[in-house]
Amino acid sequence: MRPSRYADGEKGLSDTLYQETTVFGTAYDPAAGLSSSPLTEIDMVVKGSGVHRFFGQSVPCAEGDVCIVQENVPHGFFAADEKKDGSLTVRRLFLRVPDWLEGDAASPENPSYCFGVFKDGSTIACALLNQNDRAETTALADRILEETQAKRYEWKKAVRASLSLLLITVSRCIRSALQTTSDTPPKDRGIILSVLRTVDEHFGETDLTLERIAAAHYMSTSVISRLFGQYMGQPFSEFIRNYRMDQACRMLRENDEPVSAVARRCGIRDIPSFYRAFGGYTDMTPGQYRRQYKDVSGTDRTKEPLDAVASMVEAGKAKDVTVLVTEALEKGIEPARVMNEGLVAGMTRLGEKFRNGEAFVPEVLMASRAMNVALSVLRPALQRDCVQPLGRAVICTVKGDMHDIGKNMVRMMLEGKGIECIDLGVDVSPASVAEAVRTHEPDLVCLSSLLTTTMPGLGDVICALRESGLRDRVTVMVGGAPVTQAFADEIGADIYTKDASSAAEAAALVCAANRRDK
Repeated sequence: MRPSRYADGEKGLSDTLYQETTVFGTAYDPAAGLSSSPLTEIDMVVKGSGVHRFFGQSVPCAEGDVCIVQENVPHGFFAADEKKDGSLTVRRLFLRVPDWLEGDAASPENPSYCFGVFKDGSTIACALLNQNDRAETTALADRILEETQAKRYEWKKAVRASLSLLLITVSRCIRSALQTTSDTPPKDRGIILSVLRTVDEHFGETDLTLERIAAAHYMSTSVISRLFGQYMGQPFSEFIRNYRMDQACRMLRENDEPVSAVARRCGIRDIPSFYRAFGGYTDMTPGQYRRQYKDVSGTDRTKEPLDAVASMVEAGKAKDVTVLVTEALEKGIEPARVMNEGLVAGMTRLGEKFRNGEAFVPEVLMASRAMNVALSVLRPALQRDCVQPLGRAVICTVKGDMHDIGKNMVRMMLEGKGIECIDLGVDVSPASVAEAVRTHEPDLVCLSSLLTTTMPGLGDVICALRESGLRDRVTVMVGGAPVTQAFADEIGADIYTKDASSAAEAAALVCAANRRDK
């Protein structure tokens, strides 16, 4: 079999190590002749799809596949569709192994030959590379080509190092692919490789199930399940779970994304389930695993679980945040930190989004519910540690006004800042507010008016506080749709805010200042 044409004619300047990129435009023909090479061949599919045929077997191949073929083994590539010229592009690297590898890696009798690629006795090994591994192998192949052409100082050592890294990268992916041993029927091998490719491309989708894959291959679930059990040594459900955990491990090593983001990228939306699966797979939490593979000197080892708590509060996941708070406490993280760096941080982030128009009332309500549920778990621990709230506020809608949505939003945001709220409700008289101030000794009085006709009630409350000798004890904050800064100044209010998020930030500053003064 001859390829349709060569995409590039330049080769490395070594007779025992060179590269070429070949474009195959001939459609698959089981009767076509095959070719062989006296050198070991590393074939990387860089574009398109088609068929790789060897020893009478026909295996689908597509972008991201890598096949390593031992010397003198007949094989060939074919395009998927003859009408699409150049539908299959393969980058091919040829080498004489003893010239470029050393020790066990250069000995065909040793299981570590070519860094274990052929350790099961196969003559052709196939692997499916993810995006990161593809980029790495491409960069290494580029480096090998550059060095063999330029032949700079110590170029052979540089080539050996890059070639070793390339083979090691591919060998690590063989375990999640399928080695082409002679006792695997061609049809079964093709099905398994196709399923594995589907998993590699779609593992981040929550609905990737055996039923979906079987339907995509026009086969029954029982057939796919049988093949997985027979040739992969594990049920499909176990394989996809382990594959996702492999990907999660890679992501934790390669970036600093929160665990919740890693879980979502692996197709797992239930964070507690992700923690359980990851623990069963690695005997570590995601944070412990990341610390094992990354230099974390000088960093806070408890930050990651608190980030997860904050993310779940922000997302309004009451069940998940409760589990994460419990786990954080079991790990010995101080309740005050769980409160401030977990729950409060999540509400603060959502408050910023709300203020910027990136989040809306339903999301705030869900987040508030999640935080309140989590607080029911955290509160006993806070009380044991004698952790005091940041401050206290009396909040209400003034006399004659029955609106409570705005007032409730402010209360939620204040509680999200760790401020205890005494909610007097709606249609509250000035005298009732004054009595609540006398009884609860708050840092703040937060007053809401949603009607122009009830706006004077804001001033009436301030007058009642003044007449009761309580005005100097509290900071008065006012707000509501018709209220303005000018009106707040006119009635003698201390703070005016136009939305719930701004009210929470201003209240937190007041409470923090009062705590310092005490």
